[in-house]
Amino acid sequence: MDLADDKDQTLQESGVKVEILERRLEATRKQADTIIELENDLTKAKKQEKVYSDAIEQLQAEQDALEGENARLRKGVDPAREALLPAVELALPMGGGLEASQLAEQVCIPHPNWVTLMYRLRIYDLLFDT
Repeated sequence: MDLADDKDQTLQESGVKVEILERRLEATRKQADTIIELENDLTKAKKQEKVYSDAIEQLQAEQDALEGENARLRKGVDPAREALLPAVELALPMGGGLEASQLAEQVCIPHPNWVTLMYRLRIYDLLFDT
């Protein structure tokens, strides 16, 4: 009976080994599925990072352009001239005429600042009583 018992024990050991290998195989499959999911998430995250990076670059370029325009506009403003414009506006004769027109031309040199344009319009209104 020893031979039969040895075969029986060998079969039981083989069965246990097969069960252990099946569990390992299932764990490995789960790990492989998890790895695939993580790789997909990583790919999505890299795509989203690219989108965000492009958006940041675009916004930075926009900000740089606006800062440049702001600096250009600030340089275009002559503070002394801007401070004098309200006083000149009040000093213009109400009736208009050649003298007022010449004074207005001297004051209203073309200027890239919209504030100057507003002063020009105000002077025009005063000169021509509109």
